[in-house]
Amino acid sequence: MVATAIKLPPLHKGRDGTGGQQQIADDNARFKIIICGRRWGKTTYGVWECIRTGLTKEKALIWWIAPSYKVAMPGWVMLRSLGNMIPGADVREGDRMVRLTNGTEIWIKSADDPDSLRGEGLDLVVFDEPSQTRERTWSEVIRPSLADKRGRAIFIGTPKGKNWVFHLWNLAQKHPAWSTYKKPTVDNPFIDEQEIEDIKVNELPAIFKQEYEADFGASQLQVYDQFERRIHTWQWEIPKFEYFIGGLDFAGTTIGSHKSAGIFGGVTADDMMLELFEFESYGSGVTERQVNWMAECEAKARILCKRSKHRAPETFIWRADKSQSAFIQLINNQFSVVPSRGEKIPVGIEVIQRRLMVRGDGRARLYYSPDLHYFPDAMERYRYPDFGDDENKRASEYPLKVNDDMVDAVRYQIEGADMYVIGDPQQVYGQTLPTVR
Repeated sequence: MVATAIKLPPLHKGRDGTGGQQQIADDNARFKIIICGRRWGKTTYGVWECIRTGLTKEKALIWWIAPSYKVAMPGWVMLRSLGNMIPGADVREGDRMVRLTNGTEIWIKSADDPDSLRGEGLDLVVFDEPSQTRERTWSEVIRPSLADKRGRAIFIGTPKGKNWVFHLWNLAQKHPAWSTYKKPTVDNPFIDEQEIEDIKVNELPAIFKQEYEADFGASQLQVYDQFERRIHTWQWEIPKFEYFIGGLDFAGTTIGSHKSAGIFGGVTADDMMLELFEFESYGSGVTERQVNWMAECEAKARILCKRSKHRAPETFIWRADKSQSAFIQLINNQFSVVPSRGEKIPVGIEVIQRRLMVRGDGRARLYYSPDLHYFPDAMERYRYPDFGDDENKRASEYPLKVNDDMVDAVRYQIEGADMYVIGDPQQVYGQTLPTVR
């Protein structure tokens, strides 16, 4: 076999000339986790590793895995460009794959359906933005695929709160086969430091710490730090529900303005809530789309009841912000929409936090369908303002009003389920209430 020689993209050595991408490339650890800021150069380093491994190992199977093909596109563009520079390489645009003359194949894969990734023995996998994927993609699907070839794995992306990557990061620091790196944006010597300072001035502190300083500590400001995809993703058969309840938010006082959000779930006899359907959209016609979505939710709920041989309720309860009274009145002839009672936001947050907590039986009281993505993203990004003068105390008990439409809808929904009785109290609580004569 004749060796193929090409010039790989140069790796930077960090702003101080001793670290950066080159430091990580020189590390022979089997598993690497690189938590980095935006524009640090993760795509360049990740593709560099794919090509280097592919050129030095015959018939290797290498995967670049991202949360979606859209997220993976920058990686594919760079991989395709380099593939076209390698003599004899077969670049297949439709398959998003590069096949080298030594038999190595480098594929771009999406993690939107983890089970579709089963079955292949891998030599190297690069996880692009792993915090946006489900933990089972790694633990149940990809990790076993590395066993027979003793393949390597590289996790590289920005942090997203205390999710599974955060816990993997902590475990990795205690294991000799793993290396961990934290690389802020400023470590990239090709980015003007003044540009980063300008961003810092105009960005929310918590977001800047996470997105540019690669700071897991920013998750201290996470409102629902009890939330973990690993725990709260529903992994079992759909249960029998006692009732259904939805939450609505329209992010403005005028009908159809700004972003609209909705969540719809069922509650079981043992008070476990499973979020089933979600809605998040904006722009022209959003009100009509949301009304259609509500009708679809109720229709699907009736189908679930029929399958479980459980009588469907005559009406489904929806809760919405009381300030949206005009919208509530508009659709109340078609749906049963109850306005919120104006509880303070921290009170509603506490109600949700109680549901997220894992009980003595090892189960939480709030789960979500693995088909949802707006809901888990919203739960992870909802944050408090940065710390004030006292670094141990948050500046406010009220979260930031930034892209909070979905979490508001969830709050209205769960307040309705937990703070008020749904239906006839005598039927709900049975013998626990005295009979009224």
